[in-house]
Amino acid sequence: MFEKVLDKSYSEILFSGSLTPIIIDGLDGTGKETSSRLIGEELSSKGYNSLVVSYPQYKTYWGNVIRSFLREDGKNFDFSLEERMLVYAINRLESVSSIKNSVESNYSSNGEFIIFDRFITSNLITYSYFTKDNPKIDKTHLVEVYRYMNSIDSLFLSELRISNVKIIIPTINPTDSSELLKKDPKTDVKDSYEKIAVQKKAYEVYRFVSENIDKGKFKFISISDKEGMLSPSIVASKIISESVSKMIKKTIGQGKITILNLEGRILDKDVVTLISKLVDLYGTQRIKDLYKNSLLQD
Repeated sequence: MFEKVLDKSYSEILFSGSLTPIIIDGLDGTGKETSSRLIGEELSSKGYNSLVVSYPQYKTYWGNVIRSFLREDGKNFDFSLEERMLVYAINRLESVSSIKNSVESNYSSNGEFIIFDRFITSNLITYSYFTKDNPKIDKTHLVEVYRYMNSIDSLFLSELRISNVKIIIPTINPTDSSELLKKDPKTDVKDSYEKIAVQKKAYEVYRFVSENIDKGKFKFISISDKEGMLSPSIVASKIISESVSKMIKKTIGQGKITILNLEGRILDKDVVTLISKLVDLYGTQRIKDLYKNSLLQD
């Protein structure tokens, strides 16, 4: 193993150019989780450390809230579009300190990567869920929603200092995406977003945003060709090449892969302060009540 360099803060690592984010988003059933793992393995084999962060983080308080409204019989199923988007943003904020701590504790001079499986733009899937029956996209409404999406995640972005990073969207026919989900034994059949109508609308929404609202934000890569689905390793390599401006070269030693797994109530005072600020700014009474309840959990 290579020698570890100690006593580097997250900010120092970031501004030294040693930390590179890779962001994957888009439809369900397009292999984002597999790609994230394989990217970590490829980078590790070349001596780089990787932190893989998947959203939602379901084992936290707010992750449980998300799970409840994804189930059509869930107690929070009637959450509005804005409430659902806000809960996703809170769930991401829950991870901020853990991400920083992991980067700091695993830092090496070889360099590090944070691989995000879903990002703030995954709220476009939530928007698609609510508009799946609308034949046309209302640009005025989507612009408002997109602005709200960026506002509620501004604390998350500023804390991790992630900006102007290309988001990779693996693309596939939305019908094929839903068929792949059906074949995946890990798929929760009660997840109300994993439906053909939602995935079809999400495909249209991501494309519309890229072409009409936030040009250059997304990089779409095909994960299939005329012969069928590309191998996961090829897709992972394509994502790396599209995400990293410099060539990934073999370095000294074997890198480490860390999977972020949050669980239970988040007690970190900095995170609590961030969530409190976000809830104060954007929370409905129902969200504020849930927040108070989260602080009382054992």
